[in-house]
Amino acid sequence: LWDMISYKAAQEADLDTRVRMQAVSLATVMLGQGIAFDQQGSELLRSKSFTRDSYDSGDWFNRVDYSLQDNNYNVGMPRSSD
Repeated sequence: LWDMISYKAAQEADLDTRVRMQAVSLATVMLGQGIAFDQQGSELLRSKSFTRDSYDSGDWFNRVDYSLQDNNYNVGMPRSSD
């Protein structure tokens, strides 16, 4: 969800606005009727580096950092060579 918000939100939207978009999106699903489906780490602003299908990417790519120090962005991107 965080990757989609980062991609589709207006460039003028600051970090606080994007975090609010995430919270409202999750609240809409969680407070709706029926069984809510949510990916692990969405509440922590977890990123998958804009990868649509990371099923076979391994645990290092799909990990969730509960210390709130990292949102996993840029983990799957190729490293720049110097």
